[in-house]
Amino acid sequence: AVGMNAVREVVARVPAILHEDGMDALVQDLAQHQKVKNKSVTVAARGVINLVRELYPQLLQAKDRGKFHDRTAVPLHYGAGVAKESVEGVDLLRLWEAGAIYEDDDGEIRWREDDPEGGEGDDDDDGGGGG
Repeated sequence: AVGMNAVREVVARVPAILHEDGMDALVQDLAQHQKVKNKSVTVAARGVINLVRELYPQLLQAKDRGKFHDRTAVPLHYGAGVAKESVEGVDLLRLWEAGAIYEDDDGEIRWREDDPEGGEGDDDDDGGGGG
């Protein structure tokens, strides 16, 4: 069981290892241990199966892939990565730096468009404050 857990951790940290020769045989061999009577071995084998099902389900036999697996899932090769176009929330940071967003005395974040004087209350929303 310790060896299976070690294999699972190596695959989790370096998914590109699943592209190596002989990994399909190793994965299928480890998957066969899910029916062993020793509970720790069974749990370790299921852990390997679940990880491979998520990363590269084509290595598993059809019965081990499960009903809801991603047929197109293939781990990236070593050194390959998905580059992001931008960081989530960078637009809010730019607005903060430009002064369009501020923090009031209560610690709440407010937009300058909603509150032009910097005070409390909106002139646009309630419609009941004028002549």
